[in-house]
Amino acid sequence: LWELVKVPLLKAGVGKVIVTTRNECVARNMQTMEPLSLNTLPFDKCWMLFEKLALEGLESSSRHNNLVDIGRKIVEKCKGLPLAVKVIARALSYEDDEDKWTDILESERWELVDANLEILPALKISYDYLPIDLKRCFRYLSLFPKDTVLFERYIVHLWMSQGLLRPPRSKQAEDVGSDYVRNLVDRSILQTKVIPGPIYLDPEEEKGLVLHDLVHDLAQSVAQGECLSIAANKLASIFQRDGDKFHKVRHLYLVFDDRMAPRDVKALLKLKRLRTLITNGSRFNEKYCCEFIDELFHNLKYLRALNFSRTDIAGLPDSIGDLKLLRYLSIEGIEIHSLPESICSLYNLQILSLTGTLGLRELPSGIVNLPNIRHLMLSHTRIAVPRGLGKLTYLQTLDCFALGPTSWRIEIEELKGLVNLRGKLIIENLRYVDKSVPQTETPLLNKRSYRVFDTGLVLECFRPHPNLQRFLIHAYGGARFATWLGDSSFSKLVNIEIVVCLKCNLLPPLGQLPSLRVLAIKYFSDLQRIGREFCGIGGAIKGFPSLETLTFLDMENWQQWDGVEAGDFPRLLRLRIDGCPKLRIFPHHPFFLLRKLELTHFGDISDDAPFISLDDDTTMLPLSFRGFHSFSIDMNLPSLQELEISRCSKLTSVTGLTNLTSLHSLTIDDCPYLRLPPTERLTTIVCRWQTSLSASTHPQQHYSTRYHSAFDVAYQVSNSEEIMTKRESGCLLQGGGDDRGGVGFILYVIRVIILFLLNVNFLNKDVLYILQGKAMTILVGL
Repeated sequence: LWELVKVPLLKAGVGKVIVTTRNECVARNMQTMEPLSLNTLPFDKCWMLFEKLALEGLESSSRHNNLVDIGRKIVEKCKGLPLAVKVIARALSYEDDEDKWTDILESERWELVDANLEILPALKISYDYLPIDLKRCFRYLSLFPKDTVLFERYIVHLWMSQGLLRPPRSKQAEDVGSDYVRNLVDRSILQTKVIPGPIYLDPEEEKGLVLHDLVHDLAQSVAQGECLSIAANKLASIFQRDGDKFHKVRHLYLVFDDRMAPRDVKALLKLKRLRTLITNGSRFNEKYCCEFIDELFHNLKYLRALNFSRTDIAGLPDSIGDLKLLRYLSIEGIEIHSLPESICSLYNLQILSLTGTLGLRELPSGIVNLPNIRHLMLSHTRIAVPRGLGKLTYLQTLDCFALGPTSWRIEIEELKGLVNLRGKLIIENLRYVDKSVPQTETPLLNKRSYRVFDTGLVLECFRPHPNLQRFLIHAYGGARFATWLGDSSFSKLVNIEIVVCLKCNLLPPLGQLPSLRVLAIKYFSDLQRIGREFCGIGGAIKGFPSLETLTFLDMENWQQWDGVEAGDFPRLLRLRIDGCPKLRIFPHHPFFLLRKLELTHFGDISDDAPFISLDDDTTMLPLSFRGFHSFSIDMNLPSLQELEISRCSKLTSVTGLTNLTSLHSLTIDDCPYLRLPPTERLTTIVCRWQTSLSASTHPQQHYSTRYHSAFDVAYQVSNSEEIMTKRESGCLLQGGGDDRGGVGFILYVIRVIILFLLNVNFLNKDVLYILQGKAMTILVGL
């Protein structure tokens, strides 16, 4: 396999591949240089890690010194392996009993090693000290292939389906499951992986979870064959080789590299006591697909969880009603047009996920008679929810709800009974709602854990619960926002995005929201002025006390931003204003903590209009000005490190560059009339280039006219194999022949990437920049 992967890389000329492996044979087969061995950590580094994780907060304890002595002996037994130190330290952080620490130190596990899997003793000891319920949940995770990225909600729902969560009366099973996930993360058994997503994603959906491969080995070892992930085309061979072991499998994850053969299907049907079946992305043989699935449901009567998501099945047979014990059913993203009525006999069903089933337009009417349904996922579908939804009093997740043009009153009444809803809710077609509906009749006042409210048209009567955390308004059709929007009683609201409001000319007082951290205002066409009303009027509390990120995007008629007072925006870190061609007036008062400022696509800024003010102590990293027609900048920012000025077609001067004593990077692009004072000579230019461009397409005079005024630079156009030079800078640019033979090239300055100034104090002047390409190499030495 590696030989095939390596072939195109050898021809690429540039690029590097770094391979990490615990197998020396793999390293030898793939090496082009001597492998680098990663040695174990020295004791002092291991102890530093252990002490931070296991002893933090115990410094004042009378037992601290004794625990230190025991801990140092435990670290010695970890033999310099950081994963072992981290996991055992996390396990001990839950214990401050000396006897428990001593038990771990003296455990026989340190001397026992699984010869087949090489399980680290520290990992096995950490597992031994897990609570019993948490052990069962951890073992279940061995079902998934190595490196699978999981999400909290998915894991918790599967645990629920298997009865692994036993909540006390005061808690929901979902909350216990979330506690278990956090516990496993805190113990370093599960590792988090951030998955970037848009504003409307729940925080849980942005964090992936993975098992380290050694921890996965441990999970497989302690699961003792109950969980199996395997290629579907190997089922028959495993059954023939070890039938007894095969029959122990209770949870099966099928990996499809090819379509299932009939003999593999027959082997699957022999797993009659299967509890979990996951066939994500499977490709069944069309000839017997329906027959196989029908037979599957007849045979696997003990299934609790079934995941057929993103498979190529065309429908579900009536025999799915035979799965009386089924609690979890996911058919996300399949091409299905209807569900059989027999699905309404699954009285134990708790989770039904239909996300992305675009061909499905309605649910069987009897679905509302399933008393145990807790999660109904309908996002990215066109599904109309049947009448009687209010009967599902245990329902916690209903992530999409579409109102009908004539039935909206009844459907709103349905929502009123769903008192346990939490998470994300998208309500579509609110334009049908009559504005005369009294506020007391609205369904959202009793929602306790409501995070996203995506409307299409927000009306005064739809006031959410004060626990609202995230809020998205899209395509609002009114001229004024609801009076409750901006009410300080929404103390948990942290994230707001308002998008496509074509008639609004006044923003709500969002500055009164005490916890708001992220705000984005996008695509307003009528808004001309933002004044004091945006921050809130009166009171001792200043506007936007917690806001960290503020974005204005594509506000085509916005001309003025004023009304900002001293003390407003005290925590603002990032400000982006993009696509506001008429904006001329900015706030007077500085944003003291601002770290990143990006201003793009502006019109003319009048000389008498105050420009946005920045504090002298601002420690911003990047500052960007793009697309201004004309303006003058007076820089006095000694802590500024990065500055970009681009596409400012009439900009003539930038003063105060010598005050930027911390500047590391300056980018100037497409500013044809910009002149820099002679005392600030630019000494180094690293630029992008193109090959095979004709002088008629990009005349040489165009370049020299465009850039000479700013940089006092002229370029010579040469034939291949000749040297091109830049006067005054001492920079040598050496061109090689074009690989098409004899065709010269023009060094076209597309974008100046980095410019260093002679009169600026730099921390590091000795830098060598190397830019390589197919036809030339540029070496720039300072």
